Amino acid sequence: MWWREKLFDGLRALELTKTTLKNKKERESMNQEELDKKLKKARDFSKR
Repeated sequence: MWWREKLFDGLRALELTKTTLKNKKERESMNQEELDKKLKKARDFSKR
């Protein structure tokens, strides 16, 4: 299914963004929380 591949790519991109933010000393925890929420939503959606 093409949409599943697209979703997986989006998930990978989110993980990458999250890692990049984590490595940034001056990152804001609020942004991190937002990313975590988005990541969780994407994960929950892909489990369906």
